[in-house]
Amino acid sequence: MTEGRTTHVSATAWRPQRGDLAYDIGSSRVGVVTALPEDTGTATHQLTPEGGGSGWTAPLGRLRPPAAVRAAALYVCVQRGGLQPHLPVERAEEEGRNFADRHGLSLVETITDPFGQPDPRLREGWLRVREHAEAGRVATVIVRWPAAISPEHSHELRAHEIAWLKDRATTVRYSWPPLADPGMG
Repeated sequence: MTEGRTTHVSATAWRPQRGDLAYDIGSSRVGVVTALPEDTGTATHQLTPEGGGSGWTAPLGRLRPPAAVRAAALYVCVQRGGLQPHLPVERAEEEGRNFADRHGLSLVETITDPFGQPDPRLREGWLRVREHAEAGRVATVIVRWPAAISPEHSHELRAHEIAWLKDRATTVRYSWPPLADPGMG
């Protein structure tokens, strides 16, 4: 359906055309765009399931290219060990890559920050994560555990960042096995 058409992953630049597949973040469904807002005089796109069935409508702000739904950024911010300073970073990266593979996520970028700054908005790497989310290039941010975003004593900063990402249709997933959600599939 989308052969010969170039789609951009950026949610702000991408505008689906008739026949394109689009992922509706509001209903968590993929559909074929059957009508555009200018076709119907409304502010919504009409979609139908790819194999047929009952259609639905969605505004442009809820639509993403299907590939963007599986795009993820791996974010690593861990305290380095004394004897082997690179080992914690390597373990977190390996765990994150394995998590992405198990859940069918495609890593757009692995981003690391030095440990120590409690406010993620003051870290260069975290700002890169935000850029990816803002542009719609990722739907998931993989971190090892909550403290990678901000330490427990700064949990309100973490909650703010997770909410900010959620407002941009981006979820945070934890790769550390006791916190990982096996139900994503």
